[in-house]
Amino acid sequence: NSSQSQVVYYTLAGSDRAGSVIHDMLIAHSWLWQQGKKYGGACIHKKFRHRTKILLHQLGLLEMLPYGIRCPEKKRRIISRRNYVIYDSQHMTKSWKESFLSQWNLSSPEKFKAVMTNRMENNVTVLVVHAR
Repeated sequence: NSSQSQVVYYTLAGSDRAGSVIHDMLIAHSWLWQQGKKYGGACIHKKFRHRTKILLHQLGLLEMLPYGIRCPEKKRRIISRRNYVIYDSQHMTKSWKESFLSQWNLSSPEKFKAVMTNRMENNVTVLVVHAR
């Protein structure tokens, strides 16, 4: 259904540590992608961590995984964490990974993409980032 694929869905911005929040966003992204739906990012509900937004920006992920944005007026477009988190990495398939990596815009993507690819092929749902 093409009209359904145009609808954008959101999650609530978590206030956990940045890595945990990004992991949660990746699960939501892959879950929606498998259904042919678009992930619009994590919107502000109560509070959010500015450091998470900075990390997403530094990794070149802020466009793909917007964080700390305004929640949509239509609350049904905000998906509950319990809907997707139970699947963990189940929807992080090879086709999702290839699609995600093809859109990932980094200034030096080789290092980060290789790390994510290796981890994803071994079924480990971790985004490894080495601070410089």
